[in-house]
Amino acid sequence: MGVKGLIKHVHRDMLSRVIKLGDFVAWSNNEYGRAITLGKVVGTFPEKIKIQVINEGDRITRVYPHNVMVITAQVMANIEGNVGTPEVENGTSD
Repeated sequence: MGVKGLIKHVHRDMLSRVIKLGDFVAWSNNEYGRAITLGKVVGTFPEKIKIQVINEGDRITRVYPHNVMVITAQVMANIEGNVGTPEVENGTSD
């Protein structure tokens, strides 16, 4: 019986936030001209994290944690519809 979100190796992203299993992340491999890629954390290794790339089928890749930024909170806010509305941007609500 495991606890959801716990992983074997603890890694931190470029903003020193702990990376958890199931987190959505954005990263680039620092090559000139490479776009930022989005993915979901599906596992870890001692030095890297294992990511399923979004919009590329079942492609799995391994990435150094210091090249990753966790964006789970932003993704969840977008899904809930709490981002981009005038009330939220201006700090007012009905």
